Amino acid sequence: MTTTENAITDSPARPEHAADVRVQRVLFQPTDEIASQDLYVRVRKGRLISIGRESLTISPYSTASTRTYFGRFPAAYYQRWTEVREVIVRAEVTGRGRIRVFGSDDVDRERIVGGAEIVSESTESVEIPVQIDRFLDGGFIWVDVEAKDGPLTVANLRFETREATAPKQVSVVICTFNRAADCLNTLETLTGDSQALDIVSRVIVVDQGNDLVRERAGFGAVQEILGDRLQYIEQKNLGGAGGFTRGIYEVMGEDENADGDIVLMDDDIVLEPESLIRMASFSARTIDPVIVGAQMLYLYHPNVLHTSAEDADLDELRAGVPVHTKEQGIDLTKKLPYRWAEGGYNAWWTCLIPTEVVDRIGYPLPMFFQWDDIEYGLRARSRQIPTVTLPGAAVWHADFALKDRDDWSRFFSYRNSLVVTALHGAWRSKRVTQILFHHLFEMIMALHYGLAATTIMAIDGFLAGPDSIRTGSAEVIKEVGAVRAQYPDTVRHKPEEMVETGLFALPAIHSGGFPRIPWLVKVKRSLWQILGFNKLVGKISSADSNWYHSSQFRRAIVTDAALDSFRIRSFDPRTALKLIRESAGALWRLRRHGARAAESWRAAQASLSDRASWSAIFSDEQPSAPNGKSTKVST
Repeated sequence: MTTTENAITDSPARPEHAADVRVQRVLFQPTDEIASQDLYVRVRKGRLISIGRESLTISPYSTASTRTYFGRFPAAYYQRWTEVREVIVRAEVTGRGRIRVFGSDDVDRERIVGGAEIVSESTESVEIPVQIDRFLDGGFIWVDVEAKDGPLTVANLRFETREATAPKQVSVVICTFNRAADCLNTLETLTGDSQALDIVSRVIVVDQGNDLVRERAGFGAVQEILGDRLQYIEQKNLGGAGGFTRGIYEVMGEDENADGDIVLMDDDIVLEPESLIRMASFSARTIDPVIVGAQMLYLYHPNVLHTSAEDADLDELRAGVPVHTKEQGIDLTKKLPYRWAEGGYNAWWTCLIPTEVVDRIGYPLPMFFQWDDIEYGLRARSRQIPTVTLPGAAVWHADFALKDRDDWSRFFSYRNSLVVTALHGAWRSKRVTQILFHHLFEMIMALHYGLAATTIMAIDGFLAGPDSIRTGSAEVIKEVGAVRAQYPDTVRHKPEEMVETGLFALPAIHSGGFPRIPWLVKVKRSLWQILGFNKLVGKISSADSNWYHSSQFRRAIVTDAALDSFRIRSFDPRTALKLIRESAGALWRLRRHGARAAESWRAAQASLSDRASWSAIFSDEQPSAPNGKSTKVST
């Protein structure tokens, strides 16, 4: 077929056993009001007459394009990781005009790859085959529809492949802790899309809180729709690692002979149900099993992409390193990524793990919270199982920039980053100690005393070895909370408290920017604090809350990164000296015993990640079945 031939014909002859199977719908409207229509379809010329989720009508001489975030087909990803070498663009059309199919490459040059003329007064089917053959370094496929002298309607636009088998069914696992309203909203969004729900064999809700999802008014309707596919489990709080792993544990079953895919999903996301179809379709066609991640869009800035894919820099104990730095934080209505990217891991805001992967590498580690998803992705990569963060499969999740980093969770972030570095990095005690020295030094200098104390606890938590997490680490939260309670700077204050105390009258003092010679400024600020020259008293914005600015203050009212409260940070030489001594002791212990601890973590990895280990953690559980009823687990 050429790009000018009329493609409104019967389907071409093909083998009797073959069937066209949808791999991606092209949708024109979001399900949630936070999302922009420009993420789905854009009018290049003219205007829309009407638009629905799966159909649109454009006025005469208008053009609409699906060269949008959710409108494109990720051709480079299919050519790299699957056996698909042809897709069929199919739609139902009415009117006069044409459909043109475009492709792009690794430098975002577009080329035409197919098309059809449309002359039809009634609804007809259009079919355009497109070869997946020149996309190895990057590129997508999309559709433009152009009306001539009358309106043009396009409906049920999708990408299909010619094959005999349908995609594998997926089991959706949602872990929740006291976010009942958010979790219910996610369930309602999922059950509201019948086509996405068609590929879901099971929905497992692991509720670890006391604000229970099942007690919400809308839960009964969700339960009625899902029926026997719903499994609702209540268990004690074992953190995200324990909640997600409970779902994996249930799917795999005692015989460890499960089939299909497992989709782990946060409770507080805004879900695009089409993402499930795209992830499952891609997974079903990969040459070898891969972990398929959904990308993250910012909840409070819904057009912004977190990053195309991310990795961890274990030498720096740093997570969330973008694979392509120029594709981090971009506005998708202004710029679209066009290169392929392979991540080191995908966070579990929404992530598909084939059961074959669990068979090969085991279960997640009982880390309670943070870095468990990173460890799992890196472990998979070490067994030649890549992580593909699939463009066009995405959920909205709270912006990381609007999350305050000074809370109890930093214990798990630091402890678990050390564990993952021991397991998957080139452990060097000297280097790790240097990194943590700089972190602690900056915390104490910036008056983050509670955060420094939390980090010291994390170092000792790592040195305590693998036996310290065999029960899931939930009890550690109380210990961390008790330590943090000793430091007034950990207390959040609401704006009305600031007004009542008169502290709002203090002047706002802004930072002069990042120093050109950081080490010299650190020496200078340290001397200032020792000599008592840090005289400033005032308010500091969240953006200016850094070591080189905060270290000049005797007392500072600092806005939290979440922008909903304040901290009062006061210079206390006795506390600073105490933390310096404790930091030195912890770093000395890490330098001396870190290599031995790292070896103990490596030796215990297999036993920590097997079913028996998790069976012990879930020892209070009662037998459960996917019957939509609550399974009560002792707390």
